[in-house]
Amino acid sequence: MVTLTQITVPFHNAELYIVEHGGQPYTPLRQIVQGMGLDWASQFTKIKQKFATCVVEITMQVLGDDQARSHTCIPVRKLPAWLYSVNPNKVKPELRETVIMYQNECDDVLWDYWTKGQAINQRKVISPEQQDALQVIVDQRAGDDRKLRSE
Repeated sequence: MVTLTQITVPFHNAELYIVEHGGQPYTPLRQIVQGMGLDWASQFTKIKQKFATCVVEITMQVLGDDQARSHTCIPVRKLPAWLYSVNPNKVKPELRETVIMYQNECDDVLWDYWTKGQAINQRKVISPEQQDALQVIVDQRAGDDRKLRSE
């Protein structure tokens, strides 16, 4: 098993598990899906159809697990598209408002991007340790390529 760079980042009152794979950040989906109270089998089918070109199976030992397992993962950059497609009425009742809030935020971000040319995140930034870990991933992927670094 290859050692992978792994971190957790805060995401709407939860921890999002991130792993570097192929030079970009990915997240395992099963924990997210089940944590929201959704059926993994039906979401897995939906994910494999919608994100067929970027879904990967990564064998890794996640934090808190005692062995390496295969995890279905998507690039973190694709997570908003999946979350936007979730029906808020199918998630745990205590998460419903958070999902609706997130989807409304996605609407606002896209609107700002289309009408203003940019969208600015006003929320709290990630910790210095998380910034350092993400910087390592960016450095590994982009090297001296300024265009790739900005992407």
